[in-house]
Amino acid sequence: MPNTEDARRHEQVHRLTLELQALRGRLNQTIDQLCELVSGVEPLSGPAGLSPLASVEGGSSERSLTPLWLRLPVPSATASNPGSGHRLADGTAMYSDYRNGFVQMVQIGQARGADEAYALVVNHAEFDGTFMSIVLDARALLADMPVGAARVSLAVEVRGMPAPGLHAKCSWKVGEHWSERPMKLQAGQLAVDSFVIDMLDVSQVSAFDFHLFFNPVGRGSFEIRRLSAGLVVTPPNEAPLASSVFETAP
Repeated sequence: MPNTEDARRHEQVHRLTLELQALRGRLNQTIDQLCELVSGVEPLSGPAGLSPLASVEGGSSERSLTPLWLRLPVPSATASNPGSGHRLADGTAMYSDYRNGFVQMVQIGQARGADEAYALVVNHAEFDGTFMSIVLDARALLADMPVGAARVSLAVEVRGMPAPGLHAKCSWKVGEHWSERPMKLQAGQLAVDSFVIDMLDVSQVSAFDFHLFFNPVGRGSFEIRRLSAGLVVTPPNEAPLASSVFETAP
């Protein structure tokens, strides 16, 4: 049998196996929900993945956000050769400049006890693009936050064979002006980084995004097991001052 036919069959077997894993994860999630309903546990309120606004020591307010596709099954668990702008779920999209090669994105269930119920697997072969990015719209973090100094954080766990190149940044928009800060994260482990905005007035912010940039090489696969964005805002102790969403120059 020709090698090309063997490769085609191998890709089909791999794809069907991943789809089966996604279906198994959905089944486990449904069983868990049924058990909670039978036991009388009330379902959580608010958007899935967005924690309630909490007050912490010093009068700070904090909140975290996890993409929907890590918490709940998505309508289309598998996407083959998705175009740039492909929506993974509400609030998250994939962007890339690739034109040829094979790209497959699959939502799979994680083992019980994992940090999240689901993970995103990205399979690739002969990828000819210069980048692939996952963009998380994190404006939900800003709701009801006070004016004050802000600490922005991002926790990511990406595993892969081979481990993909990984870069990240946070960007936000005020009026027509974009600001951004790089975040130092490394694939192959649970990585966390954060930065500070001296004064943040969320009422002036029209966009607030996190970007993960990957550089797939050759044939391989990587898996996003965890992605969590956080925001902590501490209001000033004295009378309110004129606020700015821009970072103070060093």
